[in-house]
Amino acid sequence: MSIPKSIFVVLLFGILGAVLFFSNYSNYAPQSSLDLKFTRTEIIALAREYLSKMGYHTDGLTADANFRFDSGTTLYLEEELGLAEAHRVLRDTLATHNWDVYFFNRSLPPNQMPDQFNVWVSPAGRIIGFKHTLPDSVGRRSLAEEQARALAEDFLQREGVDISRYALEKSTANQLPNRKDYTFNWARKDSVYSMAAKIWVKVNGDKIGGFRYELEEPEAFGKEGSKVQTFVIYVIAGASTATFILLIFIITLFLKKYHEGEVGVKTAIGVFVLLFSLILFEHLLAFTTIGYGSSMGNVNRFNTRIIVFVIAVFIVQALMAAMVFAGWSVGESSARQGWANKLKAIDGLYNWKPFTLEFANSVVRGYSFGFIILGAISGIIAIAAMRSKFGIFIQSLLGIPESIFPSLSAVFLALRIAIINEIVFRFFFISWLREKKKKIWPGIVISSLLWTLIAFNLWDFPFGYLDFIWLFPSYFLISVILGWILVKYDLLTAIFTNFVVLAFSYAIPMLASSAPFFDWQSKLFYGFMALPLLAAAIGYVKRQQFQFSLEVTPAHIRRISERERMAKELEIARNVQMSLLPKENPLLEGFDIAGVCIPALEVGGDYYDFFQLGDSKIGIAIGDVSGKGVPAAIYMTLTKGILQSHASENISPKEVLNKLNRQIYLNIEKNSFVSMFYAVLDMKKHTIRFARAGHNPAILAHRGEGGNTFLQPKGIALGLEAGKKFYEFLEEHEIRLQSGDVLTFYTDGFTEASTKEGEEYSEERLEQVISQNKDVSANVIIQNVVRAVKKFVGSHPQHDDMTMVVVKVL
Repeated sequence: MSIPKSIFVVLLFGILGAVLFFSNYSNYAPQSSLDLKFTRTEIIALAREYLSKMGYHTDGLTADANFRFDSGTTLYLEEELGLAEAHRVLRDTLATHNWDVYFFNRSLPPNQMPDQFNVWVSPAGRIIGFKHTLPDSVGRRSLAEEQARALAEDFLQREGVDISRYALEKSTANQLPNRKDYTFNWARKDSVYSMAAKIWVKVNGDKIGGFRYELEEPEAFGKEGSKVQTFVIYVIAGASTATFILLIFIITLFLKKYHEGEVGVKTAIGVFVLLFSLILFEHLLAFTTIGYGSSMGNVNRFNTRIIVFVIAVFIVQALMAAMVFAGWSVGESSARQGWANKLKAIDGLYNWKPFTLEFANSVVRGYSFGFIILGAISGIIAIAAMRSKFGIFIQSLLGIPESIFPSLSAVFLALRIAIINEIVFRFFFISWLREKKKKIWPGIVISSLLWTLIAFNLWDFPFGYLDFIWLFPSYFLISVILGWILVKYDLLTAIFTNFVVLAFSYAIPMLASSAPFFDWQSKLFYGFMALPLLAAAIGYVKRQQFQFSLEVTPAHIRRISERERMAKELEIARNVQMSLLPKENPLLEGFDIAGVCIPALEVGGDYYDFFQLGDSKIGIAIGDVSGKGVPAAIYMTLTKGILQSHASENISPKEVLNKLNRQIYLNIEKNSFVSMFYAVLDMKKHTIRFARAGHNPAILAHRGEGGNTFLQPKGIALGLEAGKKFYEFLEEHEIRLQSGDVLTFYTDGFTEASTKEGEEYSEERLEQVISQNKDVSANVIIQNVVRAVKKFVGSHPQHDDMTMVVVKVL
């Protein structure tokens, strides 16, 4: 097995990044501020046992447990103590992160349940609170306030609370129809890391109904946190709106291109199935976290969870998968045109050939770049933490503690998000804009700007979020890096890069925990993450390259490839056509001559040329072959060759066109023809002799206020008649040119240029622009005419070549 030298350097930097990440995450990642010593099942058992000791029976109740990451306290301690010390305190001393265990009757709505319980348990398994939700109608013996307080204090002492260190802050009584409840609030006399430690105890009639130990950050910090939360809500709302607009745009573009037959859906269906499978399995693994914190009137938590699951998976995430489906279809169609190598590794996977060099290179590069990003972020945070104290905010642990298979949850979640982001933003936008703009950088910049607006909803920043001032520039920079990886290498490399960054970030709570279950899951996680590397190793051993064979090439790829081949041929024909035109304008004493040919989207048959005839004479030809495309370009080439052979034999335009017609008639298809205006300029006599074979008339703009003359002698197009009638009908004229006169030859690409509504530019508008520009040079006249035509047609595409020659008498 040998790794290519071009990859070896990236691999070395990737290894360095991995060393930095694994050296730093335990100190600087907020997710490492907890040590899960018990599994969800074990926590539920501890909570049920505690309630049993309290005299409550929960045998017939369903137990639900969700992990609550205390982001507020974590952020405060990070800013007060520094990252490493704050995470150590939270992991070893304070029980702020906790499991919320809820017991309920899943067959009843909440208002009909006789009993509901919450038990809060620390990651280490210590009970830090419980609450018994008792219907107001339940009767119990009522106590006097002094008796209820004594009952509460005695309970706290049994819980191991030194009540002498607390002072009663407030007590409230609530008289219900059949009992009297009390709530007592104590505050600790000394602070805990400048935070207020508080305990509340609730007495329901003559029995303890709940208690909770809590820490409150200073008031000023809380107010600042509220402002940040408000800002986050606006960011989420804005990102959600932008995501919806993006969804509509991509699907609309897909439907348009699908209707026009420009995209295929076979591989897109495969991408959709893969993505939706990841969505479904990932949500099933983390099913117990779905709907937590949501309420739907009087619907119990289990039924709420079912409803939220259906909405999340089959509506919200299904729409995201549909956006990926549409984005892949359009992006693939664009990429297949000259950029198909960006999909070669994925093509191999799609055709069940993973052990290829393309896949191996993508895996090694992707893993390397992923660890380079992780290492760079962790290194920057570590250096910054040595210089100052700051906080890193995370919203949640994304269901990893609750998952029945955390290792798979981290892998599936990371892969799902990586696929969505890389296909929709980098692949779709860069490929599509590359096709439209013929450049790469607009796609990278525009996709990065859009991703910066939306990423807060679609992507989780490694380790967590720093100050929002730095968040959005960081998003933009990471998007540019991922876009560069796609452009430099391929799509699968970008997906693996994103996947590695996210997977190891999501796995931190599992990797940092000491419970045997999480230790086992960590080993499984490393095993799952090693599978692509194992496939890459096999690929390097086999050293096979993927190539589409005719029988396995999907039909839509064949169509796209055929379209690309035709586009290349048209490009070659266009280049040949342009090479046959004059390389520079002739320099003549007393005259200013300029010519231009602006090709349309396809190659065509427009042509102009100059011939040095000797004795101070020059031939000027402009022509237009009927039709478009390669045949027209071929006929134009034929016309040029024949005209060059006859122009020097005779200075009579009529004789030259007559000889040209005979040859064209013999060599051109009967349904085709060539229009031409041919003139001979005598520089000594200041005369011009000309003939017109069915072409647009020339416009002679006289000096001063002399008005304009259309030069339009009789004549039929070349190739329509064998010779006699052509010669008899063809007229030759001669005129004298005066100083300041401007003579303009043109093709109908100018006069027939039209707006979206079908209005043509017309000879009248062309004549007016020429009249207004008689005093400028021939080249500037052409530029001003072109500018005027483009302004008139607006965004309507050009459908015919525009060719013009201007002769100005100095």
